[in-house]
Amino acid sequence: MMDINGVFSDLERLFAENRISEVERYLTQALSEAEYESDREAMLAIYNELISFHMTMGEHEKALYFCRQIMRLADKMDMTDTVLYGTTLMNVAKANCASGNLLEALAYYRKVKDIYDGQISPYDVKFAVYYNNLAQVYQELGDYDRAVTALEDALRIIERHENAGHEIVTTYANLGESLLRAGRLEEAGDRLRDAVRRYQLKGEHGEHYSAALAALAEVYYRQGNLTEAQKFYELAAAELYDVYGDSDAYRVILNNLATVRAKLQQ
Repeated sequence: MMDINGVFSDLERLFAENRISEVERYLTQALSEAEYESDREAMLAIYNELISFHMTMGEHEKALYFCRQIMRLADKMDMTDTVLYGTTLMNVAKANCASGNLLEALAYYRKVKDIYDGQISPYDVKFAVYYNNLAQVYQELGDYDRAVTALEDALRIIERHENAGHEIVTTYANLGESLLRAGRLEEAGDRLRDAVRRYQLKGEHGEHYSAALAALAEVYYRQGNLTEAQKFYELAAAELYDVYGDSDAYRVILNNLATVRAKLQQ
């Protein structure tokens, strides 16, 4: 059987060393090895990593391709009614959301909930992750009230778990962004400042931290505080580039930063 933990360790090292251009090739090679060894569980894990990686890089068609592959594999493994499959479908739903296939994403999330209901506690952290991700679809649909409700449901679950520090911070950040989109700037700023502070205290880095920084920058921009907006867009850009290099998300932040700088020079 394949040493999947070794694969994850190697992957973490590639990200830590900013060797982003090598990630896809490494995962593809690992997938070939898992296929050769007929290690379907390892294949499932690697497919999930490929989906997440291509989503982060803005390569949505590649992410959707691996979504189709992972669903075929899950069907062969006769696991389509398991909690693990529900978690896999969560990744598929996220990829569809990122690709703009919002109704398909909602349909997949309904399947996730159907699988989770009756198999895990309604207070399981997996449900909090589900509500967090569901809120992202509502955000994209412009239904910010439902997004806020879903995130508040997530918080009620997470706050029952002493060891759910990362999930709490992520939920604060997502809730702050939904409040921002709803135009509730004061509430959004409070949640996002709290999220940024928690990320910094935990020493966490990556796309979630960068997204919280960028959302807080937008709050300041919309409040007319251009100096703070510039500061947090710069932090967000540096954070995202350090982890993923050049990407669609990085270029969006750079465009926003350029807008702020232009206004400061007026």
